[in-house]
Amino acid sequence: MARGLKVKNLRVHSDSLLVVNHVNNEYVARDSKMIAYLKVATEQKLKIRSLKITQIPRDRNVVADALATLRATFKPVELSSIPITQVLTPAIQKELKQNQQEGTTLVQHVNGAGILVSNENQQMDPDWRKPYVEWLKDGKLPEDRKGAQSFKIKASRFVLIDNVLFRRSLVGPYLRCLN
Repeated sequence: MARGLKVKNLRVHSDSLLVVNHVNNEYVARDSKMIAYLKVATEQKLKIRSLKITQIPRDRNVVADALATLRATFKPVELSSIPITQVLTPAIQKELKQNQQEGTTLVQHVNGAGILVSNENQQMDPDWRKPYVEWLKDGKLPEDRKGAQSFKIKASRFVLIDNVLFRRSLVGPYLRCLN
């Protein structure tokens, strides 16, 4: 992402002492997976003029965790000027994978990011969010009277914001509902 934004100087904070020391060449990677990750990190590091990676204790990482949680509640449109990449597979894997059980194909990109593409023939499960969205938009309840009462109780925990379904959490921000 930093290269895509044409960043020249980058400061990274991580709560992983192992990762920080590997990238800073203070530890020697011995595990094959860690060696592969370190190779990818080193290649990326060479493409940036200045990279400083520092370790912060996990108890001082509360702000970063809060920001990550807050990000999950926003629509991508609100952040349209910032490219967002969802990495579905480790960066060290480059091959195409086929998931037979779920009927999806993972299309792998050179930078390690991937997307899941559904096979056309597969029968998709109904979206569990649909009844809640219909209730919040139109007040439509399930046909079963007893089920409708139970549904209304469950539905009181949900809210619709810009046609996106969220669940109210007990102590934090809204939780975005995914299929």
